Amino acid sequence: MGTARAVARRIWNVAWEPGDRFEVRACAIADGSTQLVLPAVLLDPATLPEVVVDEVGTDIPFNLTTSGTSLTIPGPASRWAADTDIEVIWLEYVSPHRYRLVLERSGPFTADAPTAAPDDAIEFASADRELLCRPMPRLTPVEFRLGLRATQLATHPGFDRLICLPMVREMDLLEHQTRTARTVLRRFRGRAMLCDEVGLGKTVEAGLVLSELLMRGLVRSALVLTPPSLIAQWQGEMRRKFAIELTSYDDPSFRNAGAPAWDVHDRLIFSIHTAKREPHRAALLARRWDIVIVDEAHHLRSRTTAAWKFASELQRQFILLLTATPVQNNLEELFNLVTLLEPGL
Repeated sequence: MGTARAVARRIWNVAWEPGDRFEVRACAIADGSTQLVLPAVLLDPATLPEVVVDEVGTDIPFNLTTSGTSLTIPGPASRWAADTDIEVIWLEYVSPHRYRLVLERSGPFTADAPTAAPDDAIEFASADRELLCRPMPRLTPVEFRLGLRATQLATHPGFDRLICLPMVREMDLLEHQTRTARTVLRRFRGRAMLCDEVGLGKTVEAGLVLSELLMRGLVRSALVLTPPSLIAQWQGEMRRKFAIELTSYDDPSFRNAGAPAWDVHDRLIFSIHTAKREPHRAALLARRWDIVIVDEAHHLRSRTTAAWKFASELQRQFILLLTATPVQNNLEELFNLVTLLEPGL
């Protein structure tokens, strides 16, 4: 037990994120209740469940066994132990000592229809008729649960919490990177200059902002401008770490599409030297971009250059400028960059 608690403390200090899951084992006991056997990482006082809710947020009553290693849930919940459609039972971390019980089924799930008194009839406005009568695609239980979860996440208020974090892969995020992403979204409304020193992860911070806006449905189209030598690196990092595909001008899927490619592909990455020249310039300026990200943005410090003029004319809602050296000669260079974030200053 001492070893298990030591492991739990180490894991807790790593800081769990909402959505982290821990598998539990269920078994029925004589009085009809269900006993959930906790994994070792949840046996420490710092991680022990105090509140458990179902998938819609309703509290599930339970008792902790005298051994402190299991939860006993009274009532009809005992059917979980015998339900052959349930493949895995998870406790999903929500907040300290609060977990969500998630039942992962292999087949379709059917629930008893709720009963209602005659005076509990539900009323719908006539405007709802079209929506209610609209044919809906047939979804598997997994697709439905994923869609429901995506909708819940997209409506999470504010940016106090980054809902994209559970989806980040193949890297350990640093605290300053997540803090920067939250600050960009909360304080600067997605229009900011990232000026970390070389090697501190400006690309990762931009990826977090882009991923968060995509998951919340606030962004669909994205344009990344970068030096030619960094295009492949950006594509690789966004694909591996954030599952975001960026299409370049040289990709066969773009070239083979012909003129419609500018409208078909929503997430493009271009060398700024290519983008500022015709015919690419006109095509990129003709479209409104939800977000524009410029790497090595110090190339835009002079407003007399074609690159600055091109960037200033792009239609965009959000914009990120990435550079470790926003000023080299005088403060006018910084002002020129800031005016790309807030035109009209």
